[in-house]
Amino acid sequence: MVAVVLGVATLVIATGCSAPAVDQPSGASAQVSQAQTTTPAVAAPASDGRAGWVVGGDIRLLDAAAPVILHTADGGATWTQQVSDSQGELNSVFFTDSSTGWAVGGPGVFILHTTDAGVTWKQQHVAAHVDSYLYSVFFVDARTGWAVGGGANDNVNAVIFHTTDGGESWELQQSSVGAGQGELESVFFTDANTGWAVGSVGNERVPVVLHTTDGGAHWMQQQPGVSSGRLYSAFFSDARTGCAVGTKYDGRNGFALLLRTTDGGATWTEQRTGVSGDGDLISLSFADASTGCAVGHRYSGDGGTLVLRTVDGGVTWNPQKAKSAGDMHSAFFTGSLSGWMVGTITGADGLLAHSLMLRTSDGGVTWKQQQVGVTEANLKSIFFK
Repeated sequence: MVAVVLGVATLVIATGCSAPAVDQPSGASAQVSQAQTTTPAVAAPASDGRAGWVVGGDIRLLDAAAPVILHTADGGATWTQQVSDSQGELNSVFFTDSSTGWAVGGPGVFILHTTDAGVTWKQQHVAAHVDSYLYSVFFVDARTGWAVGGGANDNVNAVIFHTTDGGESWELQQSSVGAGQGELESVFFTDANTGWAVGSVGNERVPVVLHTTDGGAHWMQQQPGVSSGRLYSAFFSDARTGCAVGTKYDGRNGFALLLRTTDGGATWTEQRTGVSGDGDLISLSFADASTGCAVGHRYSGDGGTLVLRTVDGGVTWNPQKAKSAGDMHSAFFTGSLSGWMVGTITGADGLLAHSLMLRTSDGGVTWKQQQVGVTEANLKSIFFK
């Protein structure tokens, strides 16, 4: 999942949500107490649009999935595959600068780290033995970050891992989600203290929003106001204003769900999507505090890629025509006009999924397919720095 994605994740991403890193003031410690002044959130990605990464999995290797990592150094004109000496599928990627990044996935809490822009990737390990998948990763600086996931089986709780040393060590934080329930799909922070994680809990899938004001030492549940469904991605332009996307269940059907808050998540309001019929929204990405896109898949009617666009900070959303039949997992904007989304599309055989990347140069009004150099891959997350 998932994605400025906003696993997948991001758009920000998240399967994610992908999002800009938030740098601390010079000399600040990695762990900031709640009493200290926090760093302002940055709504727009700190990206020049040249260096980017896409992660996912090779669908041909079902028994021993191999990670797929793609890199561009020319703004997406060309993409080359990077190599990792490990097994697993990657759901989310995040970079704090043009060299330092992390990618997470599963099975078995799978974390990769690079300090050379992805020329080499090394696996990092967690202290706790958890049979889980990771769906989203987010860092506020090169040392302080979080990774969330869950859902490997019915006996695995939603998990939140935290590091203050760049991933050399990861500690499990308590999530306040009941034992043996749920998964967290996306994590987003506006500073070193203030963050949210979204997902779902229980066999009936109830949307869940977790919030922290102390760097994850304590996570408290917020009420999204939806009784049945899943949340896949969240994005905040500041500590009070944010959006979350997912699926709302109505009996046997699922409908695109879009929530917005202006009080830090104390209350959430469901937004009109302008979409009729079944569908879901998987990833959320904003170019700035006003302009953003939510992407996913439409199941009813003609089906295909679902794209919603806002120019007023998520107050109103309008469907866009992507002219694609793909399932989109992650979106990322490098500016108010330039954006990307990645996912998969069913092949002519009706079985194999093929990698899919779409690009916009008009703020998400129109999208064109971009060649990525790999075909049989499930692309889960995209990030630019």
